[in-house]
Amino acid sequence: MPANTISTRIAEFLSKFPPFDLATANELESLAAQVSIQYREAGENIFSEGQKPNAVFYVVRQGSVKIFQENGQALIDICDEGDIFGVRPLLANEPYLASAETLEECLLYAIPVGIGKQIVEQNPKVALFFAMGYASGKPMQRFHQKGGVPPKHLQQEQDALPLLSETVTINGNKDVLTCARDTTVQAAANAMTARGVGSILVVENGNPIGIVTDKDLRQKVATGKTAISAPISALMSSPVICIKPDQSVAEYMIEMVSRHVHHLCITEDGTQNTKVLGIISDHDLLLEQGYNPAIIIKEMRRTQEITVLLTLRSKGDDLLSKYLQQGVSMNYVSRMMAGLNNTLLQRIIEMTIEKVGQPPCAFAWLALGSQGREEQLLRTDQDHALVFEDGVDAAENETRKVYFLALANQVSQILARFGFVQDVADIGANHEKWCQPLSGWLKYFTHWVRQPDENNILLSTIFFDFRVAYGDNNLGVAMSKHLYEQLDKTQIFLPLLAKNALKNPAPLSFFRNFVVESSGEHKDEFDLKLRAMLPLVDAARVLVLQHKLTGINNTTARFKKLATMEPNNRELMEEAAEGYAILMDIRARFGLRDHDSGRFITPDDLNKLERQTLRNIFTTITDLQRILKVRFQTGYLG
Repeated sequence: MPANTISTRIAEFLSKFPPFDLATANELESLAAQVSIQYREAGENIFSEGQKPNAVFYVVRQGSVKIFQENGQALIDICDEGDIFGVRPLLANEPYLASAETLEECLLYAIPVGIGKQIVEQNPKVALFFAMGYASGKPMQRFHQKGGVPPKHLQQEQDALPLLSETVTINGNKDVLTCARDTTVQAAANAMTARGVGSILVVENGNPIGIVTDKDLRQKVATGKTAISAPISALMSSPVICIKPDQSVAEYMIEMVSRHVHHLCITEDGTQNTKVLGIISDHDLLLEQGYNPAIIIKEMRRTQEITVLLTLRSKGDDLLSKYLQQGVSMNYVSRMMAGLNNTLLQRIIEMTIEKVGQPPCAFAWLALGSQGREEQLLRTDQDHALVFEDGVDAAENETRKVYFLALANQVSQILARFGFVQDVADIGANHEKWCQPLSGWLKYFTHWVRQPDENNILLSTIFFDFRVAYGDNNLGVAMSKHLYEQLDKTQIFLPLLAKNALKNPAPLSFFRNFVVESSGEHKDEFDLKLRAMLPLVDAARVLVLQHKLTGINNTTARFKKLATMEPNNRELMEEAAEGYAILMDIRARFGLRDHDSGRFITPDDLNKLERQTLRNIFTTITDLQRILKVRFQTGYLG
């Protein structure tokens, strides 16, 4: 095939996806001519976290690539056709923040950084796209599905949600830390530390002549290249990049990207020749936008104020709403909200410990229910428990329990301030029954498994989805290990758990209408949680316990894992995984709209496609329950 034909096809492909759809024909032609095509086998490393950047960034032509951190423990995203990744060398000559590895055979377009930078500098719209991707540290994502048409309920909202506001203005920090050119490096560094800022402006007659950042101190002072006794003028970067006040967030971001800087100095006329009015960093822009979960989480971990946590958690709800409207994958959305909720809980516990004093022994805060499964998108009720290390005797355990009940009570009260109401069934670490030493929990598990009456089966469905949300993970491991040891000693528990999972059959009437509530507060409404989500949650739990899988609590993740373990049922398990993600999306959208838990919906509010989708999910539920009936012989249990 002639080279120019290959180049033309590359350009045609790229033009279908942002930001290349924003590029001019000439820009696309130049870019496509320099693209190299790479074939990669499944499981092949493309680059690693901490590695020096490659000379190219990548677009997925075929196949899929996972982006992850911490040796595979933290999955950031999965890139497929049209996704861009590895753009760090395009915008900053710094090591990769994550690793990339192929999930299957892939064809990648490798784009030289040089041509990418050229287009970024020439095309503001393309620059803005890459700026936001760089700021988030995530792969460049776009809404896509077969046919390229978003679901009907998204079409109106999507156009109203710009990637980055072009109208919102932002004022920089007016309390600027400055110094004179003859200030010593040591004095300037001390001033930065005292103020808690990452930069200092060097001024002369009030006009900016240079800037020094934390990065300069690390690279030039800590390495011994510049002495701490030297004047700051020997270390500063000059000239300072300046800009006029009252510009939009988009304008600031584009200026930073095109100039390859992380700080802008705001002056009266946008030049070095007038007085300093303020300073703004890329970090400030991200906080103003509120579109970056990583930044929100980082700020949560930093803050010492409950009021600040409240504001940050509200930004999480704003993100959830925007992501749902824009059709972002539920896999990403649920992990994002789990990350926010986990960080919120951890910070509340840490701040409470600072008040009540250090714990007397190792402990673990156990998240239960939807939070334990990392599926809590909305602010529903609290479900938690607490396990602590055994003392030498019962008296010491009681003393320790007094401390942990006091801790849990304060944590629960703070969570209630955030809109997470206390459980009506009193399932919480602030209740003595559910605040126990490890030995107490092992006795509970033994009793529930060995004597699986109706109440013990119910408790098992609540507590066997536990996850260590804070504290000593070894306590959680010990609980899981003991649970499976007990399951090996009885043959009746799993069949009875399976029978319980069959309590909610597919919720369709003979005429394929939804089964709605016949009376009460929610008369004529459909119970999405009880009749659609819970059957899938319960089925996944039974099958995971049968396969002795640990460390996988999320329902969608459980079904995906089961798909690999049961080849004969692979398609059904994949449908169940997808179906549950759809149900989470529907519940979250209606909950945000109605300012409630999203549990009850009016069938008439669903469009035709959504109703049909739910009916398909009900068919999946029926097929799963049929497997449970046959596998565990529930018909013989009476």
